[in-house]
Amino acid sequence: MESVIECGGDTDTVAAIAGALAGAGSGVTDIPPEWIDGIFDAPLNVALLQEVAQRLSQLVQTGQSPGRVPYF
Repeated sequence: MESVIECGGDTDTVAAIAGALAGAGSGVTDIPPEWIDGIFDAPLNVALLQEVAQRLSQLVQTGQSPGRVPYF
């Protein structure tokens, strides 16, 4: 991740994409706990992100939308 950011350019976008791809490939267990603990910017908290991931997984598996995720 640090190597991606050090390349410069649009680092926030590039890091977000690289992080999403890394997380999708390795799963939540490989994310350092201090990174997860640092997520506090409401409404983007860990519980909300887990709910979004669960609903997205359900949509992919069934083709049925489970509905909106309330976050306010």
